[in-house]
Amino acid sequence: MVTSETTRITSVHQLVDAAEMIYERIGGLAWWRGQDEDLPLLPKAHRKSHWARNEPSLAARFINGAYARRTSCPPSDSLGEWLFLMQHYGMPTRLLDWTLSPLIAAFFSVQKDAALDGRGVIYALDPLGMNEGQYPMRIIPSTDDQEVRRVIAPAFLHDIPLTAKHLAISPVEIDPRMMAQSSVFTIHGEVRPLEDLPDAHRFLYRFEIPAGCKRQIGGELFVLGIRKQNLFPDLQNLSEAIIDEVEAYGHPEEPNARGAGA
Repeated sequence: MVTSETTRITSVHQLVDAAEMIYERIGGLAWWRGQDEDLPLLPKAHRKSHWARNEPSLAARFINGAYARRTSCPPSDSLGEWLFLMQHYGMPTRLLDWTLSPLIAAFFSVQKDAALDGRGVIYALDPLGMNEGQYPMRIIPSTDDQEVRRVIAPAFLHDIPLTAKHLAISPVEIDPRMMAQSSVFTIHGEVRPLEDLPDAHRFLYRFEIPAGCKRQIGGELFVLGIRKQNLFPDLQNLSEAIIDEVEAYGHPEEPNARGAGA
């Protein structure tokens, strides 16, 4: 873990300094995750027993309903791609979201939906170091890899033996949200938080954002263009962002709705 002298992040400037330190320490490849302090590094499907018991049934219901609601769906046998899609649209899965950007991780740690009266946390992960202990090879495998498929299968099929592996995996970008958020994932084969693995100190680093610094960091991220409508590129979030900005800053001068050349 990061030493106590370097764990507090009170500004974006400090976050950049911390990211540089992490990149130097692990050799350049780092994944990032931002969240509330009280959440374990555990996927949603493993947080409640009834989600874990019904994981294949939940997946089947999502797949059956997706074709009528989406013009482009993964092939029926591309279980990894279905997991990525389910994860980005709120289903309980055995995936945990990470990003290649520490700024995007910070956004999820301080956004208005987070608990503003509690501390935020940003984790930095050395994915190659993690996989070296779990795989054990210093690579980031795709969902076609045999070991990854063993972890994926119980999410869709009943009576498949569980595996205790936790792996950092390489995703296929099948949705604009994945591209916008620079998404990568860890997949978890058992109900044990990542931070509780016996060798977690070798690949996992933790930074804390004091509750009183969340608004400041959120404002700095906004200025830098790290905004919800960009990370969730759909019309619903665009509308909400426009309304929020008008409520916060008043009514800006409106552009011509037909375009600049009209």
